[in-house]
Amino acid sequence: MSDPRQLEPWQIKNWQKHASGGVLSKKGWMDAESGKRLSPPKTGYRFVNPANGYTEAVDKPFLWCLLFGSFYLAFKGAWSHALISFALAIPTCGASWLVYPFFAGSVVRTSYLRRGWVPAEQWRK
Repeated sequence: MSDPRQLEPWQIKNWQKHASGGVLSKKGWMDAESGKRLSPPKTGYRFVNPANGYTEAVDKPFLWCLLFGSFYLAFKGAWSHALISFALAIPTCGASWLVYPFFAGSVVRTSYLRRGWVPAEQWRK
């Protein structure tokens, strides 16, 4: 098992989730016994800009989109969905802000991937 003192802070959170048998390898989180790949934690994602190595976290998109609506999507760079969300909020008197958070995670994740960002577990320096 990887020593948590040698990991980055965001990796320690993941290490605690997979402490029952997961190890961190170059391929990501792996099951120590079977060697199968473990899924990433569902609370958030990390993306790396390959041009400069900058890391951006997407944590709890449901909550932030529920609280801030289209402004959260704009802040994360998903401009087309931010405009759509804002345009839908006007005729529905804001009711669309109760529906859009269910899709916020996939919207933001897809937005980063389309802009060329790489998931942190797949990025190599």
